[in-house]
Amino acid sequence: MQNVIAFVLSTLRWADLLWAIGFLILAIATALLHFVLIGLLGLVLVPVSLGVLLMGYLLGVVDSPTPWKQGIAGFAIFLIGILILIWTSVTATTIAYDYATQPAFGFAFSTFNLVLLALGWLTSVASITLSFTLKSSWSGMRCLFWGTVALVLPAVSLLFFWILFLTGQILEA
Repeated sequence: MQNVIAFVLSTLRWADLLWAIGFLILAIATALLHFVLIGLLGLVLVPVSLGVLLMGYLLGVVDSPTPWKQGIAGFAIFLIGILILIWTSVTATTIAYDYATQPAFGFAFSTFNLVLLALGWLTSVASITLSFTLKSSWSGMRCLFWGTVALVLPAVSLLFFWILFLTGQILEA
């Protein structure tokens, strides 16, 4: 048993673990924001997820031999991508909230907001993937995997929102 634990700990990439935890916390936090009491928990969890994701990025920088300028540029691009991803997830759940609280035929999509949401979504995925590819020692599959996780995150946040809504959580006081 100790050999298995030692093998897992020696092969585990702590940065990847922190990113997985951070992205999951971010999806849950942005889904909680529009509910009455549990929305306060979402407000606390958004900066926590940002901190976990940034710590994961810094741990990923430590284990990669890249020039310091490339590391700083990658960190800045990663931070911008994560902030845009937070905005995209909040906007997606806001659209779902508006849909859930409007009368039957009173809800209308604004094409400008929908296009802005799509552009933000693609920009966040591109910038997160680009920040990972700036690390020369990483494989393309690893960069593509985390870009795909960022692509799926707003949809997962919407799924959590609809699950909470359909289970009867209170949206308005």
